[in-house]
Amino acid sequence: MTIRLLFTGKTKQDYIQSGINEYIKRCGSYVPVKIDIIPDVKLIGSRSVEQVTRQEAESLLKALKKSAYTILLDESGTSMSSTEFASFLEPKLKCSLQIIIAGVYGADNSLHKRADTVLSLSSMTFTHQMARLIISEQLYRALTIINGKKYHY
Repeated sequence: MTIRLLFTGKTKQDYIQSGINEYIKRCGSYVPVKIDIIPDVKLIGSRSVEQVTRQEAESLLKALKKSAYTILLDESGTSMSSTEFASFLEPKLKCSLQIIIAGVYGADNSLHKRADTVLSLSSMTFTHQMARLIISEQLYRALTIINGKKYHY
């Protein structure tokens, strides 16, 4: 039982990375959480956005574990409240879970096809950097809900 977060590119802002580190550390009281950084692809020269997202998706697909339950975070996904997310997450904690946040230009269709579930963090749009912090906090919140701790009010 582990949770693996796959991020495309490094977290650029120190304050976001500090928040991620704090919530991942807190999650460790309940379940091991690992972050894997997949190199991003730069939009340079004649490279199109579609080429960038496709190349990033190829790298992410290679990094995925075949047996782990895969969640893709994408604005087109299903929205859940924090308590709904905790209920959704609880049975999946019996196996390995991996959560993907694609790069700045979003997720290629191949990632949508590979994912077991596509979730949206909000109907608002966040940078992929902020999404990292938000999913880290929501994972911690879900784990405290599952374990009956007083974090979620």
